[in-house]
Formats: sequence, structure tokens, C-alpha cells
Amino acid sequence: MELHLLTIFRELAAGLSALHSVGVLHLNLNLENIYISHFESETIPHVKKNN
Repeated sequence: MELHLLTIFRELAAGLSALHSVGVLHLNLNLENIYISHFESETIPHVKKNN
């Protein structure tokens, strides 16, 4: 369980780092704004845009 959570945390940090490297800042990071899925999943998350 702990190893699984550590893996998720590392992937989340890598994703945020990639966003920051291209100048994108996520100003509302919380559990409701994190989408977790298996790569095998065919589900595509719906992305909401704030205008």
C-alpha cells in the first residue's frame, strides 16, 4: 500500500514538474483536481476550462 501511494505521489510530482517546465502553474491543486487511471483504461478524463 505505501509503495503504491509513493508511486502515485512521484508520478504526480513528475507531472507537475513537466507543467512547470513549460510555464503552466496549477493554482488549485487538491484531491478533486487529480485524475488517476490505469494506462490500459480507455476512459479519457473531461477537462474543465476556467474562463
